[in-house]
Amino acid sequence: MKLLLHICCAPCAIYPVATLRGEGLDVMGFFYRHNIHPFSECLKREETLKTYSDQIAAIGEAVGRTVGVPFVYRDFRSGWKAGIEASRQLGLYRQQYCGCIYSEKDRFYHPPKT
Repeated sequence: MKLLLHICCAPCAIYPVATLRGEGLDVMGFFYRHNIHPFSECLKREETLKTYSDQIAAIGEAVGRTVGVPFVYRDFRSGWKAGIEASRQLGLYRQQYCGCIYSEKDRFYHPPKT
């Protein structure tokens, strides 16, 4: 079976891709680098996602049945550390922040102390 996997970066994709391919799935990664601005909008969306997250799998499965495409829901957080270690061994680039403008500012902008 072919599977489109949403990924945020290579280190985070290592474990899920290896696991799914080990199960015989043909995995293709999908990287979409959007950032939500302003921050207040990001917080609203995050809160809404937390509120309605337990329904994502049910909706995905229902839509999958309707259109004839299986929906695969898996939580790969348990393998995050293994993926990070593998990325170090492979010498992959590992970002030091999430990639949004706010974390970039936190990394480099240090206002003078008064």
